[in-house]
Amino acid sequence: MDAHTEDGDYNDETDSMQDVIDHTFGDSLFDDQHNGVDKNPGDISIEDETLGVFDDNQSNDNHQSSNHLHVIINGKQYWIPKVPDEVKPKLKGHYRSYEDITDMYYKYALAAGFDVRKTTNRKNGHGIIRLRYLVCNRQGVPNTGHVDTLNPNRSKIKRRTDSRRTGCNACIRFRMIEGRSTWLLYEFVEEHNHELMSQDNILFSRHHRQLNSWQKSFIISLSNQNVGATQAHRLFTAINGGYNIIGGTVDDFKNLMRDLNCFIGGTDAQMLVDKMTNRTKNVPNFSFDFRVENKQLNAMFWADETSKINYKEFGDVVSFDATFRTNRYDMVFVPFTGIDNHKKCVTFGDGLLSKEDIDSYTWLLKSFLKAFGKQPILVLSDEDPAMKNAIANVFPESIHRLCMWHITSKLPLKVSLDIVNDEEFKLLFNSLIWNSKLEEKDFEQG
Repeated sequence: MDAHTEDGDYNDETDSMQDVIDHTFGDSLFDDQHNGVDKNPGDISIEDETLGVFDDNQSNDNHQSSNHLHVIINGKQYWIPKVPDEVKPKLKGHYRSYEDITDMYYKYALAAGFDVRKTTNRKNGHGIIRLRYLVCNRQGVPNTGHVDTLNPNRSKIKRRTDSRRTGCNACIRFRMIEGRSTWLLYEFVEEHNHELMSQDNILFSRHHRQLNSWQKSFIISLSNQNVGATQAHRLFTAINGGYNIIGGTVDDFKNLMRDLNCFIGGTDAQMLVDKMTNRTKNVPNFSFDFRVENKQLNAMFWADETSKINYKEFGDVVSFDATFRTNRYDMVFVPFTGIDNHKKCVTFGDGLLSKEDIDSYTWLLKSFLKAFGKQPILVLSDEDPAMKNAIANVFPESIHRLCMWHITSKLPLKVSLDIVNDEEFKLLFNSLIWNSKLEEKDFEQG
């Protein structure tokens, strides 16, 4: 192993470890592994107290990983991955492209049980990379600098991600051969100063958790069908055959949805308007209207062809309900509903309002009248005064009545709970309010 780098750096610790192993075994253990020679350190008697080599497959230590050799030199522990020769980087090997050599090292890292981080790179005058280092993600030392988090003049502190660094020297170094488009791997350090991950836990490695374009498309497609990130992860796992096969955890799926929402940002209203406008051009008899105030979407209304057919047949009575409020945008969802000949609810149209005032309700009812062309015979609503005034202004020919559900829901506020829960009282009360044949005087007396 050549400990001299192109930069002139010299690694004394690597040289001393190599010398001890060469002195003990005669030939280099590392070189034998490169040449495909299988030496089992467990079969070798070692008398040098400064060195110990054993296979974690045969050891009784409580190590999670069993895909490496455990070496102790001068009281320091090192782990050497045991991987097939076809996966291991070839020292002084030639690779056709930069992508080939990086893909090779990432595959080796997954088989060995560690993550990879990109560090040094040098470019020529044309901005093309000619020198590159890929290192173990635990290379370097943690930043121990003091940070005053109570200082109000300091910006928000980013979360530190270097707390697990141990000064590991495992890496590959490669450069582009002058005058050619091929790359030469001129240095390969395979020993780590930390325990490696087992194959059971490799699915939690950073590289394995990267989502590819197919996974991202899958998540976005399910999101369009109102399927959340957690359920999308379960479906993707079931389709592909297990958690150890797919890349990404539930949190990675959630983070993608978070990043997507952040990317959409303040353009989501425009996206909705564009989608609805495009539908009016391509879907027959689709109605859509919206209103903007101070460059913000203030109100919108839409109704499709099915809604218009329902209104034509069953639009004598329309329920105008504004009790649904979305959490994120703080807009009121207002559905126009009715009852068909099977006594099932049907939808006539829908609206969104940012304000519950007379002006907003008036605009919404005018949009409804514009889409359907006629006023309903009877309109049911709650006791909102703004809604009452808007209905009187836009639907002067319609009869306005209050919704019975809203009236009866206030009964516990008017009568004690003992009376409300009394079964005899319920029977008498319902016989009065649901009897359409009673005269006004009889109703009041009852």
